[in-house]
Amino acid sequence: MNYTLAPLVIFAFSLVFVLLGAWVLLRQQWLLQWLKGTAGLLMVGLAVYLSLFALNIYGYREYAQEVSVATVSFRQSGEQSFIATVTRTDGTTEDFRLKGDQWQLDARIIKWKLPFSLLGLQPGYQLDRISGRYYALEDERSRDRTVYSLHRDPVGIDVWEMARDGWISCASCHLDGGHDGRTWVLEDGPRNTTPIRGLSATFPFHWSGDRVDLFDFQRTIREVQFGAGLSEEENSRLAAFLAFAEVPASPHPVDAAARRGEQVFAEAGCATCHSGAALTDGLVHDVGTGSAAGEMRGPSFDTPTLLGLHDTAPYLHDGSAPTLADVFAAPEGPHSLTGFTEEDVAALVAHLRTLPRATS
Repeated sequence: MNYTLAPLVIFAFSLVFVLLGAWVLLRQQWLLQWLKGTAGLLMVGLAVYLSLFALNIYGYREYAQEVSVATVSFRQSGEQSFIATVTRTDGTTEDFRLKGDQWQLDARIIKWKLPFSLLGLQPGYQLDRISGRYYALEDERSRDRTVYSLHRDPVGIDVWEMARDGWISCASCHLDGGHDGRTWVLEDGPRNTTPIRGLSATFPFHWSGDRVDLFDFQRTIREVQFGAGLSEEENSRLAAFLAFAEVPASPHPVDAAARRGEQVFAEAGCATCHSGAALTDGLVHDVGTGSAAGEMRGPSFDTPTLLGLHDTAPYLHDGSAPTLADVFAAPEGPHSLTGFTEEDVAALVAHLRTLPRATS
């Protein structure tokens, strides 16, 4: 059924309830008068509720796969400052001044459940907001944040707020398989969001290494995201997506500094833990970062992959290293590069930023 028919269908339901309510209220025989009167008022109230519901979803558009929801173009206006022009599908345009190194466009998507799913209604969407974000955690915490609303003021009942109350999805933090650049304080302690691209090759999962396969994320869905869990088919689809979502090749060139950094990587023994195709040994290690306030599971943490490091700041399990150079600033521990020069550290960082390298 076409999405544009959804408001009409809901209006039709409201009309049915109005007629039923009027029929009950206007009957001459008042056996159980109070119960009938109450039932009639409830039906009228339900009709009003459905009418307001229909008015709200009228502002959404039908969502289909590979549909273009907007065009976003940019022009730089200063250091870490850009003018973003959002052109909607109806041709209207708006300009927004964004601060940061990256941008993010969020949308509200409504998927129908029973009883409306029985009518074959298609999902609907509405643009929600556009925001800027910084690569470095320190900038995220201290510099100006820019977030602009894109959705029209809701008419009637705000269906989106009603549907999302107490709920988050995987994409809330891992949009398009990436990461939100934030550190969340969870039951295990502070945890830096990691990308899920290439996740299937890096088990065990989680910074604590306490998820041995994808089915273990059922606990995350139920206890953290307040969901009902995934069916076997949905879990298989999620596994297929994670297997397909490979880490894209780095845009950084393999120059002389990067080649020297590859030598430093070998000389410093980084491959002791960061080995194999995914550059992880799949084990947990104590690297001296497990004493953060609120830490409940440390001091050992899962060895993260080094693929895509150029786009995954901040670093370490608690996001305490805003840059790759900060990872190696510790005076002791496995990440300490005692005996290497500042030029060696810079070369190692240059090498790490080239991973994974494009295949010729």
